[in-house]
Amino acid sequence: MGARLFVAEDPRRLVGWGGFKAPAAGGVVEVGCEIAQSCRGRGLATAAVAALVVEAFAHPEIDTVIAHTLTEHNASNCIQEKLAFRHDGQDTEDGQTVWRYALRRRA
Repeated sequence: MGARLFVAEDPRRLVGWGGFKAPAAGGVVEVGCEIAQSCRGRGLATAAVAALVVEAFAHPEIDTVIAHTLTEHNASNCIQEKLAFRHDGQDTEDGQTVWRYALRRRA
């Protein structure tokens, strides 16, 4: 599944990157993205994550998409909540506690 580059149309330019952290395991895949500082606050990250979710759920073996954020209220958690992800506990990533958000495929 791998990484993606995100390109804005008007004017056409690279605005960020993201994708899937690893191949799906046990029906779960993790998404993430980064938008250039100068391009934030325009809904680009929300659109990017939404597109990644659509792509993930196009694979019938994937039933859950997860994302990790810092353990504080920030733009990343807001994006997850806008897209109907639910807070699903905590994990440790690179020695740091992170919040896990999950979006499960609708039946």
